[in-house]
Amino acid sequence: MSEEARISIIDSGKVTDPVAVGGNTLSDKTKNWGANIHKNRLVRIAEGAGAGQIFSILGNSSMSLTIRGSWIIALNTSSKYQILDIDLALVLRDVLGGGKDISATNPLETHDPKVEEVESKLDFTPVEDIFTYLDAGGEQVVFTFTPTANSKLHTIWLDLSALTQNTTIRLKHQIDGVNYRTFETFNWTTGMDDGVYFREIALMSGRPVQVTMQEAADEGADRDIPYYYMYEER
Repeated sequence: MSEEARISIIDSGKVTDPVAVGGNTLSDKTKNWGANIHKNRLVRIAEGAGAGQIFSILGNSSMSLTIRGSWIIALNTSSKYQILDIDLALVLRDVLGGGKDISATNPLETHDPKVEEVESKLDFTPVEDIFTYLDAGGEQVVFTFTPTANSKLHTIWLDLSALTQNTTIRLKHQIDGVNYRTFETFNWTTGMDDGVYFREIALMSGRPVQVTMQEAADEGADRDIPYYYMYEER
């Protein structure tokens, strides 16, 4: 990749207006950007709510970015972002177009194994669902991630806002085809944030990974726990 296409952080800030899941904007009322100066760059949520998400920028106004796609995890005023100085059009010219814009006279070569290899390494898959924690109590499995190949598990988010009791969250991996062993534990207490977020796990699993939760006392009712995780096939 050429010097021009190298990645660097050119701007950063803090979200000033919350954005729900499914939204596609990011507002920072302290900014005064020129129209579309960040188009085709990347925005990354570096800290706070929604951390770990990264999207390309479709365009921007003076105080707002519009992303391609939509936020999978909601943003709020704790969310800190970074704008990465990478022009996707430039990268495509540099990597795929031989240093020129792709056109009828400079077409993109198809079935290039090198390109397919790069694309496969960037294949991030998000999974969302809801687990119902039963009032019976005890340790219960929220979900089990079973890879089809060696995979990197990047992020896990559990929404615990419905719980009324202190809860232990455990991350486990299967060791012998049957039994699981804990490799990370988090003790969540009422009054903390609304959920638990594990990021940059980057576990080369090759075997099932399990997330469990166990409350200190019975809830008195079943509780729905929305969850989200993202993995990358290798």
